[in-house]
Amino acid sequence: MRPYLLSVLTASFYFLFNPHVFGQLDFLGFYPSEEENNDIWGYEDSLGNQYVLLGQNSKTLILDVTDPNNIIPLHSIPGIQSQWRDIKTWDNFAYVTNDEGGGLDIIDLSFLPDSIHFERFTADTLNLQRAHNIYIDEKGYGYLFGSNLYVGGVDVFDVNTVNRYQPTYLGSYTEQYVHDGYVRGDTMYLSEIRNGTQAVVDNSNPESPTILARFPTSSNFTHQCWLDSTGQYLVTVDEIEGANIDVYDVSDLLDIRETDRYQRNEGSGVIPHNAFWIRDYIVASHYTDGVVLINAKRKSNLVEVGNFDTSPFPSIPEFYGCWGVYPFFSNGMIAASDIEEGLYLMQPQFASAAYLEGNITEGNSGFPLANIQIEILGTDAIKRSRPSGDYSNGLDQAGTYAIRFSGKGCTSKIVPNVELALDSVTLLDVILTCPGPPTSISSLAEDHPIQISPNPVQSSTWLEFPSTSNPTILDLYTLDGKLLMHLDNISSNTLAMDLSHLDHGQYYFQLSIDGQSHTIPFIKE
Repeated sequence: MRPYLLSVLTASFYFLFNPHVFGQLDFLGFYPSEEENNDIWGYEDSLGNQYVLLGQNSKTLILDVTDPNNIIPLHSIPGIQSQWRDIKTWDNFAYVTNDEGGGLDIIDLSFLPDSIHFERFTADTLNLQRAHNIYIDEKGYGYLFGSNLYVGGVDVFDVNTVNRYQPTYLGSYTEQYVHDGYVRGDTMYLSEIRNGTQAVVDNSNPESPTILARFPTSSNFTHQCWLDSTGQYLVTVDEIEGANIDVYDVSDLLDIRETDRYQRNEGSGVIPHNAFWIRDYIVASHYTDGVVLINAKRKSNLVEVGNFDTSPFPSIPEFYGCWGVYPFFSNGMIAASDIEEGLYLMQPQFASAAYLEGNITEGNSGFPLANIQIEILGTDAIKRSRPSGDYSNGLDQAGTYAIRFSGKGCTSKIVPNVELALDSVTLLDVILTCPGPPTSISSLAEDHPIQISPNPVQSSTWLEFPSTSNPTILDLYTLDGKLLMHLDNISSNTLAMDLSHLDHGQYYFQLSIDGQSHTIPFIKE
């Protein structure tokens, strides 16, 4: 544990003299902890009283947070020592997992604030001992992720039983280890962290779940997901250094598309942890950088409009600071757990955003430029262009700004006097000069496309191109035209390539197929 007394004093003086330093997330209350904390959830009774269920290493703590200025600890449920607890509520009961052993804690919250009753559930002969996470859907089905049963996939239980302390086992998904997930209707959205993929699974028959789709997330370490109220957009989080929060359009499972991605404090390596939808906003926790509020009204342009750093320690890629966030109280209040510090309460202001969007191309070739950094100077708004050369950025303050466009191998450009207005999109196309890239773009017929997947590339990628009677030649270039690799006499129309040795940036494959040259850009992340 970090120096506790110093941390609490630091927080107390900071909030005393800076009560609204966090922009669109205003400080409401703080409850210091005497041991390390983990996940968090909330509960609201029929009288409107609000409670936080806070996971700690040795117990689950229930606190009355109805008055944020007077947070009252009510009950403590002891448990096995565990760094990981996950908590969800359904119909006046709470369900608490841990990753060490002892089973599932089931807690009756009906008589709060006066008393609680809890029992531990081990599923009899199944011998349920641990699970990493839990989700409970609208039907009263509980989904245990990463348990000791089977391969640690998803184990489904009906928690809406006559004896609420004895859920009924319904079936399991065992194709991959699943770290976390979200369920609506008969569809499970599963974060397969070890596989780096997000799966979409039909669970209408829990004894025989069927995969509908599977796709990689941007940093290939898929930790958590949440579906928006429309059912069209899925937010995912990769729990790894410098990773993104992604948004995907999942309305067509045959054509799942990433709409945009968000990275907090680019260059710091800060690690995101959990994200949730609140209407057209995303609320997310980051370990050493606190809570972030993202305006997602334009799904192709995610804009940060508020942040609240719960930790006095530096914003670096470490696993301490803010663990979890609960944003579903009826009055809009957000609760956040900080591993070393304790419980924070804050009030969001759901701010508008001013949007900047456009396309970036190379001046000599007209080629779209990916991975170009777009900075709204004088602010923290920094994003990068996509593989297609289009970009989006924005902020929560209208005004006149200078915009800088820069990328490795290209001459930077600053565009002054760009007007940004709230709830409006400013379009700005930019041409950069990048000496040395391929000077022509040719394409194959639409029924014979060259495919590269994934793009952007983390470590390896897969190329597929039309079959031909003649050998294919492949060259790999940097953006400034330096030849890095030459392969000839390629007889197959598919090629797996390990690109883990490449630095971050944009590159080009140039393929010679039956005497025609074809240029394919990609990004190495």
